[in-house]
Amino acid sequence: MRTYTRLTLLFILIHCCRLRVYLHRPRSQLSYCAIEYVSKCTPPENEALLEEQQRIRDFHTTKVLEAAREGLGLFTLPGSCIAHSPMLICGVSLILLAEISACRSQVHGDRYAAARERVRLGLGVLKVYGKVWKVGNRTLTEIQAIAREMLGGSIPGEVAN
Repeated sequence: MRTYTRLTLLFILIHCCRLRVYLHRPRSQLSYCAIEYVSKCTPPENEALLEEQQRIRDFHTTKVLEAAREGLGLFTLPGSCIAHSPMLICGVSLILLAEISACRSQVHGDRYAAARERVRLGLGVLKVYGKVWKVGNRTLTEIQAIAREMLGGSIPGEVAN
C-alpha cells in the first residue's frame, strides 16, 4: 500500500470518522432515531449525556457536521475508494447517519440540499464497497432503510434491492 493511501486511510479513520463523529455525535443535537440502531455501527446511547447543557450540544453538533463534511469530502478526491481498507465502511456509515440526522432536524434550504447530496455521495461510496465486500452491501442496505425511514420516501441515488 502506498504511503499516500495509508495516510489518507489513517486520516479518514481517526480524524473524521471514528474520532470526531463517534465522540461528538452522542453529545450533539443530532439525536439517534430508533431505526438507526439497525446498523451495527451505531453506538449505544448514553442516558447521562442526554442531560447536558444546550451550549455543549451546539458545540458538539457543529463538530459532528464538520467531521461529516470533511470525511465525505475526502471521497471526492481523485482515486478509487477501493484502494482503501473496508474498515472505512463503518466510518462512512457513521458519517451518513450524522448527515441523515442533520437533514431530519438541523439543516434547511440550501444546507439541506447540500446535506442530501452528501448522503447520495456516501451511498455511492458504500455501493462501490459493496461490489467488493459483502459488508459494504449489507451496510448500504441498512443505511438506505434508515434514510428512507428518517427522511421519508425514497432516497435519490439509492440502489434498488
